[in-house]
Amino acid sequence: MGSDFKSRVRVNVDVSNLDSNQSLYPPILEGTIIFDVISGIAVLKDFQLSGNPGSSYNLIFSTDGIDTSKRSNQEKMLETNTSDLDL
Repeated sequence: MGSDFKSRVRVNVDVSNLDSNQSLYPPILEGTIIFDVISGIAVLKDFQLSGNPGSSYNLIFSTDGIDTSKRSNQEKMLETNTSDLDL
């Protein structure tokens, strides 16, 4: 059982891959998009993505619960050339 009771997980939509026509009608993420962590577990529910038929979208999951000062996390950030560990 985890001891994390204060972190949160956020859900967003990556729109960086949309072309100019798709950008006219961007996807809409509805419902709850921020979820509390209880005992180290986050249950993500009650959200819906609406977008253009035939388009592909990527969801981004991010959290403030990842300790970026840990060596394994620092190594992963160096490996992926990033300053965070968004999933």
